[in-house]
Amino acid sequence: MNEASPYFDGNYRTIADIYDTSKQSTLISVNPFLFNGLHREFGTVDKLMSEEYLIFEGGTNPRTFGAKNRTLSRAERYWKFLFQENAPFRSFVNGVAFKLWHRLDKTVVAGERSDSSGEYQQAEIINDRIEAAVDQPDDSFVLANYMDVHPPFDVTDESLERFADDWDREELPIGNSARDADTFNQKAMYDLYLSAVADLDRRITPLIRSLINNGVTVFVTSDHGPWFATEALDEERLNVPLIIFDSEEPARTVDHTVSLRALPHTTERLVHSCDSSFPGYDLLDVTTDQTVVSEHVHRDTSGRGPFTADEGTDTEITNDIVVREGTDYVTRIDGHWKSSAAEEIAVKLREHAESVLSHSPTRDGTVMHGSEMKERLEDLGYI
Repeated sequence: MNEASPYFDGNYRTIADIYDTSKQSTLISVNPFLFNGLHREFGTVDKLMSEEYLIFEGGTNPRTFGAKNRTLSRAERYWKFLFQENAPFRSFVNGVAFKLWHRLDKTVVAGERSDSSGEYQQAEIINDRIEAAVDQPDDSFVLANYMDVHPPFDVTDESLERFADDWDREELPIGNSARDADTFNQKAMYDLYLSAVADLDRRITPLIRSLINNGVTVFVTSDHGPWFATEALDEERLNVPLIIFDSEEPARTVDHTVSLRALPHTTERLVHSCDSSFPGYDLLDVTTDQTVVSEHVHRDTSGRGPFTADEGTDTEITNDIVVREGTDYVTRIDGHWKSSAAEEIAVKLREHAESVLSHSPTRDGTVMHGSEMKERLEDLGYI
């Protein structure tokens, strides 16, 4: 499975679009990126997050604002935070309340602490919410985004003994954000990450087993691999896990390149038992290597996404791309091409990459938002 991180131009439909009001659809997460607009088509949204700090509904929400505007300079962030809702006083009060709320060590999860084993783990809580969501008389679709394996981490002593026994707990960057990469040992963070994965695996396995026994189809995947110690298009980041549990499918391993972009197509076919309105292919029918594309569109100064340029000209936009098919690949990083394939295959993959780049809204550093596109981007929280 390959990560797909395309420039979002407003034309992509989201998986929640396939459900009408008669269907039960639920989104569960503590990830603030999902609540800038991507949540709006879901029938039920469970943020888990406490918002005790939000004094004024009419002012800017500091948590979701920070998720959307991290590439701005500090001065730009302060100005936009105060004035984007045309309520500078209310936004200022919300911002001060948010800072105080954090200093008082308020819990992230509303009404309860994190899991019993760690501050930055909510798997047990999310498991309970999933069980409640699927325990309904009608068919339901649940998207649960676990953040237990996203920094900041906290882990059990049991997992530390297995994956980080070279370190004392005090030496590990527990509670550190990935943005603090210059302040911690990368090997220590990676060992801590492996320990967090082990904790999550141990907690969700009983839930998955229970869901399967009750006839529920379960997809387990990740949006990207670990990037706190890797380059943006590093091999370890591009390869992400995908496990599908379906009682109607025989057990097998699909040893072919596929892309996360095929998930909506596959999901809709399972839900509606018919052809999908999403482009792509059915992951359950793959018999050959697929040509997969991973993009990394970013400003030279930040190097990370998610990224959507403001309207106008932005000469700092960089389009990096990897096109793979099996073990063959072609990359363009910082304008430089590289390939592992024989010439004939390399030409085909490069042509595919050039086609993708030629249709990118950022191909010449100029981005134009029509009214329909702008409305869609705003609805999804990108601008």
